[in-house]
Amino acid sequence: MKAFLAIPVIASVLFAVAGCSGQTVINPPDKQVQATLSAGTKVPLVLLTDLRAGTADVGAKVALVVSEDIKDSQGRVLVPRGTLAEGEVAESRSEGMLSAAMNRPARLAVRFFTIKPEGQNAIAITAAPKSEGDEVFRFTSENSVPGRLEAEVKNLVDGTQRATVEDLNQALEQFLSAGNAENLRGGAETERALRQLLDATDLKSAKKYLSEDGKSSLDDLGKLLASARSGSITALSTGDIALALNALKELGELAGSIEQGLKGAFRGHTIHAQVGTGVTAYVARDAQVTVRIP
Repeated sequence: MKAFLAIPVIASVLFAVAGCSGQTVINPPDKQVQATLSAGTKVPLVLLTDLRAGTADVGAKVALVVSEDIKDSQGRVLVPRGTLAEGEVAESRSEGMLSAAMNRPARLAVRFFTIKPEGQNAIAITAAPKSEGDEVFRFTSENSVPGRLEAEVKNLVDGTQRATVEDLNQALEQFLSAGNAENLRGGAETERALRQLLDATDLKSAKKYLSEDGKSSLDDLGKLLASARSGSITALSTGDIALALNALKELGELAGSIEQGLKGAFRGHTIHAQVGTGVTAYVARDAQVTVRIP
């Protein structure tokens, strides 16, 4: 399916018959103007590829997506939310038992390449403004491990059999890495534990994808995730893409919190950047984009 992203403007004439007069009303096509996306402009991104230090292969493709509309000073959208971005793993090294003594801590970094508004030229992005000159974005235990849900997760671990929480952790990781939601619904205890966590938190977007109303489902979210990784994105409205991205961020945060809760005192021996982790890139050099004005 076609993406909702910025698409080439096709000049067209829309006809409407006005009442019984038989007159034809002609609506003019949208106007196209060129605008400059300046070097150094912040590009908010969400990670769509699960990355773990020492497991991710250096050079492996990394999929990301723009999480907010990028606008100019006039409020015009230059790059819409949902635009896909590409990068690659630049560094990947796990931390072993003797890493501290050998001064070999875990390393995980990505190098950004481009964002690709549909129908327009790719726009080069980088990990930092030119003045800072850093070519890669480095994940750390601080910027990749959520902690906001630790209390809720602790309550779940303390009040539920550990095996159930481990099953939930595995099911969430499988969903976020492969888009497969089967195991999240495959066991009554696992699904109950997930619902219990969602009820105890303010993860409203994720909760909607587990609702019973039939309007949203984890399968839909999984398909979106899979299609984005393959270089396209399922057609969604602006509101739907916002809900989907928020849900992915929330589920990633939840998965990271569960993982940390299960690790307990053994946290920090590796770096794990979950799907949904937010990162910031910057436009590498001035780029011309086409803006459509109704």
